[in-house]
Amino acid sequence: MLGGFVDLNAAVLAANPGGIILTTAQASSLRFDPAPGFVGNTSFTYTATDNSGLQGNNASYQISVVNVAPTAVNINTSVAPNAAVTAVRPLAGSDADGSIISFTVTSVPTAAQGVISVSCPPTPNGGTCTAGFVDLTPAVLAANPAVIVLTPSQAASIRFAPTAGFAGILAFNYFNTDNNANNSTPATYTISINNRPPVASDITVAAMPNTNGSTALTALSAIDPDGSIASYTITSLPPAASGILFLGTTAITAGQVLTSAEISNLRFDPAINYTGLVSFTYTATDNSGNISNNANYNIPISGVGNLPPVAQNVSAPIMQNSNGPT
Repeated sequence: MLGGFVDLNAAVLAANPGGIILTTAQASSLRFDPAPGFVGNTSFTYTATDNSGLQGNNASYQISVVNVAPTAVNINTSVAPNAAVTAVRPLAGSDADGSIISFTVTSVPTAAQGVISVSCPPTPNGGTCTAGFVDLTPAVLAANPAVIVLTPSQAASIRFAPTAGFAGILAFNYFNTDNNANNSTPATYTISINNRPPVASDITVAAMPNTNGSTALTALSAIDPDGSIASYTITSLPPAASGILFLGTTAITAGQVLTSAEISNLRFDPAINYTGLVSFTYTATDNSGNISNNANYNIPISGVGNLPPVAQNVSAPIMQNSNGPT
């Protein structure tokens, strides 16, 4: 007896050739513990005896043991754009009345999105085990056919490498199988590749006199945390009365796009009578087409002051003393 209950097994039945006699209270407390992994129907027989000692017919007690299907987990994770091969969250699932013995991938990312990989061996048909990992590409999926079966250890080793320049959301599907060969409903594994925009820097250069003429400017500046700067755009110009912004010797127009090489050839020619702070704005665009904040480029312009007049030395032509008023 354990915990107030006794198991009625074959050995106990054999020790009671006439059958195992239960009280009505015991008959009301029956429990059944299916053997691990057992699925199906089982039964036992019993009779009832009344208060006069009369025993009734043999009755059958049927018990159906059904398997609870496993569950697969929907997963959401993220990877930085242009990242190297990155370990991501493992495939996951559970089984209420058994164990998960395999995971089956039913779709994979496209080549334009990137590639998932898992540890090997085993290596699925069409795959190549390189440095302990195999890529699960559309070609490998087609070779298996249309499903790739993974061991639990492979499902725990999943990695993802985004294709250079790709940003967005991708998904693939999988299900798992338990030790009774029951499959879960499909689950979706979603990977977000979120591109971060570049950051353009505010710039203030040293003051220049308004008499400078065309003067070279410090280059525009921006950084991209997950890519590279592809171009710059002049989004507004200085007021015409303050001077002219040039690319080399050509006046720049609002909205003009500059390459990374051209931003080092900016010049400003201040108006001769202007003093004060001259500003224009610009943005940067990264290799994924994301646009930065508007940054300010400030140019202080100073005057030369109100200078006193300058008298010039003069030498008159030689004249004779008889000239008279000349």
